Amino acid sequence: MANGADLGYIICSQDAGSPIKSYGPDLIVLPSLYTQQELDNRKLSFDQVAPVETITGWLSRMSAIVIGPGLGRDDIMKKTIADIIQESIKYDKPLIVDADALLVVTENTELIQGYQKAILTPNYYEYRRLCRAVLDLDIGSNEETPHENVKNLAASLGNVTIVRKGPTDIISNGESTIVCDTQGGKRRCGGQGDILAGTLGTYVGWAFSDLTDDEFDYPHTMLAAYAACFMTRTCSFNAFREKGRSLLAKDLLEEINPVFSHYFENSLDSPRD
Repeated sequence: MANGADLGYIICSQDAGSPIKSYGPDLIVLPSLYTQQELDNRKLSFDQVAPVETITGWLSRMSAIVIGPGLGRDDIMKKTIADIIQESIKYDKPLIVDADALLVVTENTELIQGYQKAILTPNYYEYRRLCRAVLDLDIGSNEETPHENVKNLAASLGNVTIVRKGPTDIISNGESTIVCDTQGGKRRCGGQGDILAGTLGTYVGWAFSDLTDDEFDYPHTMLAAYAACFMTRTCSFNAFREKGRSLLAKDLLEEINPVFSHYFENSLDSPRD
């Protein structure tokens, strides 16, 4: 929301709802999901709670959907993630697949096969698992053709967009490839990937809402991905200059407005020198 999204809906498990609500009034929190432990504690079955049916109306209203961060790898939650992905595709929504949802997709790539509004945002280890599952390729620690491998992976998944996070961010939809090598901070803290995913959700929602199909040489998913990578890296760089080794993910949020204003709005307000 710090990037300018109008509303942010957090769909989470029952027990996570109250802590998330305590963060502040900015988020609309929908604790509609369940882990196996939460079902057992309430003596309920998965069919009784029907979590995806409960949130279908909310999904249909969203401009973009980010799925994965903080959901966990409980078997019931993994089934729910798969069902939400299918429901999101049914509504033709831009879909960012991150964190725990990437494991679900790695185990069943048919979930997103050919859905070209899907954007996968793997880190090194998540990407390595995807390459093994889809390409039968173990990239190892000294990958010789990283750009080609990302392109092949995206193509094999039916031209979804892959954002391979790393020292440089490699973005490909299986046809085109671009690289974001903007300098980031020297400390990569936990939660930075979540900020990238949320930023990407905002930007891709704007892209599909406001851009025409032939306005740029790259598809909306790739444009949004590059902008999100650039934003996150630049915020990290600026925040690290201020905080050094004490840098936390929340420090990046304070940098979003000056960075956005300087680079995307040509404002007189520029990032810190």
